[in-house]
Amino acid sequence: MKIALLALLGLVLGVLGGAALGIGAGLAWAEIFKTTGSEGDSGMLVFFTFMPLGAVVGGLGGALAFGVMAIRDAEIAIVLPNRSACVQSQKCGLRFDKLILFEA
Repeated sequence: MKIALLALLGLVLGVLGGAALGIGAGLAWAEIFKTTGSEGDSGMLVFFTFMPLGAVVGGLGGALAFGVMAIRDAEIAIVLPNRSACVQSQKCGLRFDKLILFEA
């Protein structure tokens, strides 16, 4: 369930980020290649071509990246030390005998 939710989060964030990058790429394309501005041709190029392509690529990339991170996180097993051994030896964890915040 955790893997699916993280993949879904990656999909949503990837779509948003990809669409924003697609708009930027489309505006750059229209400026570099001097796309005509008559009747909104450059605007339609940006918002009907580059933005959806960026959203698709970003969504797939984000879902894949977050899914891979979630799968790798599920494979890593964290083993905590034996609590009774720590208490007896007093050599694990943080230990503060004396805490001085301010010296006068």
